[in-house]
This record gives sequence, C-alpha cells and structure tokens, in this order.
Amino acid sequence: MLASWVLIAATPAVAFDFIVTRYDDPVPDGCLVADCSIREAVIAANVDLAADRVWLSAGVYQVNLAGSFEDNAATGDIDLVQNVEIVGAGATMTFIDGTGLGETPIATAGNLGLVTAIRNLTVQNSASSGLLLSTGTHTVEDCGFRDNGFGSTGPGIATTVQSVVTIRRTTVVGSAGVGLSVAQGSATVENSTFSGNGNQEIVLNFAAAFSCTHCTVLASDADPVLTVIGATASLANSIFAGACSAVSGGAINSL
Repeated sequence: MLASWVLIAATPAVAFDFIVTRYDDPVPDGCLVADCSIREAVIAANVDLAADRVWLSAGVYQVNLAGSFEDNAATGDIDLVQNVEIVGAGATMTFIDGTGLGETPIATAGNLGLVTAIRNLTVQNSASSGLLLSTGTHTVEDCGFRDNGFGSTGPGIATTVQSVVTIRRTTVVGSAGVGLSVAQGSATVENSTFSGNGNQEIVLNFAAAFSCTHCTVLASDADPVLTVIGATASLANSIFAGACSAVSGGAINSL
C-alpha cells in the first residue's frame, strides 16, 4: 500500500502598512481608511504577528485618552505588544503629544522576541517618560524627546531589564528627570545629544552593556552628567561636559 503525502508550504506572514488619518485620540473602534488614529493603528498592528508599520504624516498627534494601566493600548499609553515600526515625517514635523495623559505616550509590553522601531518623530509634553522600552529589541532613530516628565521625575527615554536598545541621531532635552535611564538592559547610542534635562543626563543602573559614540552630553546644573552604577560605560568620540560618577563597581571606559 502506498502512502500519500501532501506537502503544504508555510505561508509567510504578510506585513501591513497602517496609515494614520486623524490627529486626536478617540475611543478606539477600528482603523478605517479615512478614520484611523495612532492608537487604532497600533491596536490593529498588535493583532498581526508580522512586522507592521504605522505611518504618521506631519502634524501633532494627541495621545490623551485616560488610561487604566492595561497593556493592550486601549487606553492610556500606546502599548506595542507585537513587532511594529512607527514612522513619522521627521522629528521637526511629526509630534506625538502626551499633554494630559499621565502615562508614557508609547511603551513596549512584550517578550524577548519583540522587535520595535520608532523613527522620524518627536515625543513631547508627557507627564511621565517620553518612551518606555522593556523586554525585547528596540531601535530609536532620528527622533526627539522634549519636555517630558513632571516635577523632578520622568526620563526622556527609559529602558528596563532584558531590553536591547539602539539609539541613533536622537535628541533628548527638557526632561524633568533623567534624559536616558538604562536599567539592567543594554543600550548602544550613536550621534545623539542629551542636554538640559532636569535631573541627570544619563544614568546606568546595573546595565548589561552601554556605549556612546559621537555623542554630546551636557549637564544643565550641578548634577552629574553621567552616573554609572554597577556597570561599564564605554565612550568614544564624544563630549561629556559635567561631572561623572561611577559607584558600586561602576566604571567609565574611554575609547
């Protein structure tokens, strides 16, 4: 008796482009062609397993729908839980504004396999962090983070445990707290500027790895421009203007 075998080729996942067509932040009810907010676009991208893209044009996109601290982007912060890339028209033309939100406008909530990218836009006026990157691999390119945080807290960019982050050609200014916080994850920073942030410019807290190449980092007050706690900061072709501090086994390696 002959056995018959049917070979079924696996169909590769197809990525989609979601084009945002409105600038406000309504209660999400689907990303339609002529009626799609950035929140609705990300929710749609989160459903898909492929690496989708969310496209923003020039203008100010409000992210201010009151949140309940869930991780599905339905309210509050816009959670990236699947592989997704958010692309604007340029850091001086596309703005994500978190005025009145009370949470980080964009945050990742994923696993070790999560891959995200944020490109060509500015995040501003959040009462919390400008961007929160947790477990996964993340890229931030050609972006700005301006005037985020409240009082003396709220970093421009915060990264957490098991995050692998690459930051290129990005400016972080005016944060109420730290400009860049790297906690236990790793970060590679290139051609970027941190200046005028209210607390410190860069803080490494037991970071797995950190390097800064072609960076300009300027202290705005007497606080250290760089604090390294239990980690090693490798710096090359960069300007760090201000005091540096290395504690709890921390070290600064000048390349």
